[in-house]
Amino acid sequence: MQNKNRTVVTGIAPLCSIGRGKELLWDAVVNERTHVVKDRFMMGDDLSEEFYLHRMDDFDISSFGLDGHILEWITRWKQGYVDMDLMYLSAAIKMALADSQLKYDLENNNIGLVLTHENPGLEPLFDRVASLTYDNLMCDDMSAYPSSEDGIVQKIKKKDVLEQVYSQCEIIGYDTQTFMYLYFVAKLFSIHGFSLFINNACASGMYALEVARQQILLGRCPVVIVAGADRPRMGYKYLWFRNMNLYAKDGLIRPFGKDRNGFVFGDAATGLVLEDYDHARARGAPLYGEYLGGGFNLEGGKVTFPDATKNFYKRCVEAAVENSGVDKADIDLIVPHGIGTPITDLYEARTIFSTFADMAAPPLVTAFKPYFGHNLGGCALLETVLLLLALNQDYVPRTLNCEPIDPKIKINIATRAYSKKLSIVMKMACGFAGYNGVGIFRKVSS
Repeated sequence: MQNKNRTVVTGIAPLCSIGRGKELLWDAVVNERTHVVKDRFMMGDDLSEEFYLHRMDDFDISSFGLDGHILEWITRWKQGYVDMDLMYLSAAIKMALADSQLKYDLENNNIGLVLTHENPGLEPLFDRVASLTYDNLMCDDMSAYPSSEDGIVQKIKKKDVLEQVYSQCEIIGYDTQTFMYLYFVAKLFSIHGFSLFINNACASGMYALEVARQQILLGRCPVVIVAGADRPRMGYKYLWFRNMNLYAKDGLIRPFGKDRNGFVFGDAATGLVLEDYDHARARGAPLYGEYLGGGFNLEGGKVTFPDATKNFYKRCVEAAVENSGVDKADIDLIVPHGIGTPITDLYEARTIFSTFADMAAPPLVTAFKPYFGHNLGGCALLETVLLLLALNQDYVPRTLNCEPIDPKIKINIATRAYSKKLSIVMKMACGFAGYNGVGIFRKVSS
């Protein structure tokens, strides 16, 4: 096989509720350990929300060996606020770079950077605005507002309130612009190549991997770092999904199960290093798998549900097979989005069934979200890392909580764990607003 135009994964770093780093994650999955808690979000002394969460405990950014001076500067810029979305991303990238054993010139490099997150900094901004609004309503000291000569407060105008809130939210609001996350990460790691922030909902990770691959194939970057994260602990995202009846009230994600009733958030961050094959081999880098290519499309239907009347997702899978140059009969394992909601699970199952219906032995299917929850914009990257570990271990983790399986679903779900020779695997993702992404990976032979 020609080595030209090959893209490999040389570094992986998962941080989630069941482990930090590939060894701890794999051990937890093989032993089917999960960590779901009922999390409490407080506003002052009041309980705002209580919901199930795959929570990552005891996270301490100082333990990851990042540049303390730059971290202090970032905190000063943010006026004392510690941005946990940024901390998660930075920790995952630090671990991925260490895992890849990549050494580079801090002043002169062409390393690329692609980040994903659905809405970094948005929940803290909501929280700040809500707190300020409450404080202003309850405050006896009205000196900040216009008053007459005798001290009587005049009619408070909307403009006055806006200026008060803006003055205290200027930086935290400014930093929700995604280019600032690229900036902070690039500053921390001295990255000077191509950069892009992607928010294509739950499929963001698949798009990020494809963008990284294209930069490598075009010869623009020999190495591209890809990372995604989400820390959905503040209640605002939960309210949205709860009000849409998409959040599992009992804390269990049941992919393709008869009794599935929604998903549960997963606290996590993931980093990967993608690299030109020859560049990686020349430096003796670890080789977790080759990313062969993917298929991508946008349905343009509803926001919260896929367009099940059309075949966009199937076309996406077929495009991934064609673009990767494999035969669909050679695909050994599929990891779908597996979100645990009634409509989306059925949509995915029908897509998989119809795509592989002509095969005597359709590929195995297993879903990973029950292990560590739904990491929203970072979920596809986290699940890709676990898929690459499974590929290298020739092991298929079972789908937790899926039984009894919905009788309308006719795919080959792994209800038990398998030791199975794996060569080619597929990751699927379908996100809100109709973003579809599918990627295919191959084991790199020695």
